[in-house]
Amino acid sequence: MALVALDGRGEWLAVPAAGQVLCPADGALKVQRAAYGAALLCVLAGALLRWRFAPADGGGGADSTVLGKQRAALSGDLA
Repeated sequence: MALVALDGRGEWLAVPAAGQVLCPADGALKVQRAAYGAALLCVLAGALLRWRFAPADGGGGADSTVLGKQRAALSGDLA
């Protein structure tokens, strides 16, 4: 989870959160499937939004994330 935080793509935190869903009542498997399904929707929606609002010059990718900006700041490339 720490790597997800460093990458700047928080929608992936929905996956481990889905693993924490426990339902001791009947239908626990259905609840778990629904939780992972919701996590999948979060990841896909995040990817779609990231793709849709990416810079037109193709400047997205690792350099547009928090970690990429930290690397640029350390190397002196950030204006």
